[in-house]
Amino acid sequence: MYIILVIIAISFIKPSQSQGTIHDFNGKRYILENAALTWSGAEADCVSRRGHLASIQSDAEANFFNFVASNRQIWLGATKTLNSPPSDDWKWSDDTCWSYTNWNVGEPNNGGGNEDCMATAGGSTSVWNDLNCAASLPYLCELDDCGTANCQIDGGWSSWSWGACDAPCGPGTQIEERSCTNPSVSNGGLSCCGSATGNTQSCEVVPCPVNGGWTAWGTWGACTATCGTGSQERSRTCTNPTPAHGGDPCAGDTSESQDCNTDPCPVNGGWTAWGTWGACTATCGTGSQRTVKNLYKSNTCPRRRPLCWRYI
Repeated sequence: MYIILVIIAISFIKPSQSQGTIHDFNGKRYILENAALTWSGAEADCVSRRGHLASIQSDAEANFFNFVASNRQIWLGATKTLNSPPSDDWKWSDDTCWSYTNWNVGEPNNGGGNEDCMATAGGSTSVWNDLNCAASLPYLCELDDCGTANCQIDGGWSSWSWGACDAPCGPGTQIEERSCTNPSVSNGGLSCCGSATGNTQSCEVVPCPVNGGWTAWGTWGACTATCGTGSQERSRTCTNPTPAHGGDPCAGDTSESQDCNTDPCPVNGGWTAWGTWGACTATCGTGSQRTVKNLYKSNTCPRRRPLCWRYI
């Protein structure tokens, strides 16, 4: 039984990772690994140690790294970003700002057209050269854990998220945002590199209320009379625009009227009824008597004078 347990325990032992040489500087912990790897292999090993290839932000750090490297060439954590102008096409693998440079004279020169990674130049100076990433060199890892309670922690960006729409209603714009809180800067660490704002896009929280508006008045309709004063109407509609999304309706009337054809109508003359017969002009024999009727207007009407006592 004892032999079996020993065999099982041995089967779970993993090959040990090289510890390298630990160096502490300015609140950060570094490991110099003397085993030579390509740039990508070195970066992968640093990530497995919870870090990245070292980035440099000052002359003091550059001089310290050269001292640690004992004047040898070692990989640092910068690579070239393709399809960018040569003056600003490098970035640190830990995403810290590209604000400090210390290139050797004539570098980076992209010798051979494939020098996309950075290393110290070696020798007594702390300057940099660009090299083919497939070269094998020792390397310097910068760890997230500095080994003390007061580690210098550089800021890291949170994930992108969309900010609030700048319009309470209707079309607006919102901006992509992130914050330097993943992690936050502490103990003199470096702030995040780059902008806290990114892309923009159109947005709309809710449609804005649309108040109604009147159309122009229509043409006047037909007059209700040809003379003697009639009336006519015209109308309008609340569709310019139509009220929407809780907007106010139009104030006022949808129609209005006015007098029309106000000239008096022509009046033709007309007779009244005949009056009673007047007295006969004779008491016997043939006389005459008359009756009258009035004229409404100055038209001449025929008169008649009947005979009276004609047959006596």
